Amino acid sequence: IRMCGAFPIDRENPGPSAIKYPANMLKKSNRSLIMFPSGSRHSTDVKGGVAVIAKMAKVRIMPAIYAGPMSLKGLAS
Repeated sequence: IRMCGAFPIDRENPGPSAIKYPANMLKKSNRSLIMFPSGSRHSTDVKGGVAVIAKMAKVRIMPAIYAGPMSLKGLAS
């Protein structure tokens, strides 16, 4: 997963790198960042990290939604 550019975040104790790393990555490359603004795929609460990262990196936010199956079994059917 790291080869795809993924990076871990400690949800219990997120440090400043949880914001700084993706902001710097966006500034220094033409890459995109995929993030669940609720903190997980299954929550409906929206957190502010996405907006902070976008503001620091001076990039736009492109809202998107995944409305497909939540399991591989559902994807096959």
